[in-house]
Amino acid sequence: MSDKPCLSLAVAFNGKPLIHSTPLGISLKGAGLFPGQTKFMGKHEVAIDETYEMPVGKRSHCRNHARELILDYGDGKAVKFSLIVRAYREGIAYRFRIHGTGEDTVESETGGFVFPQATKAWYAPFVHNYESPYYARPGWEKQSRDIQAPALFETPSKHLILLTE
Repeated sequence: MSDKPCLSLAVAFNGKPLIHSTPLGISLKGAGLFPGQTKFMGKHEVAIDETYEMPVGKRSHCRNHARELILDYGDGKAVKFSLIVRAYREGIAYRFRIHGTGEDTVESETGGFVFPQATKAWYAPFVHNYESPYYARPGWEKQSRDIQAPALFETPSKHLILLTE
C-alpha cells in the first residue's frame, strides 16, 4: 500500500460490480505526480449530445451521447490537473487533462483494472510490434507483466468488457 494520495475508479451496472475500485494517477516530468499533494478543487457535470458525419464506414450519421464528470485538482490557487470521466450507454472512458502551457513528458501512469473473481479473459502479452497471439484465460488473475490492448473480459454476471486505449 502506498502512502501517496491516489484516486480510484469503480464501475457497476444495475448494482453488480463490473470493475472493482482501481487506482488512477499519472506522473509528469515537469508538473509532477497527479494527484500527489494537490487538493480537490471542484467538479463539473456536463451532458454531451453531438452528431457528426463520417465520410466512410458502416454508418454516415454518428452520435456522441454521454454524461461527463470533470474533477479538478490543484494547489488551492489554480487547477493543475483534471480527471475527466465519461459514461456512455455502452461504456465508460477516462482521461487526464493537465492544465498549463508548454510541453511535458509522461514518466509513468498508475492504473489498472480489478475485476470480480472468476472473470474470463482474452488477451495477449505485450510486445512492441503488437503481434503476439491472443489466448483465452479461464480466470483473470493479477498480471506481473503488461498485456496488449485491446483485451476482452467476461464477468461472472456475463457482461463483456473491452479495454482499449
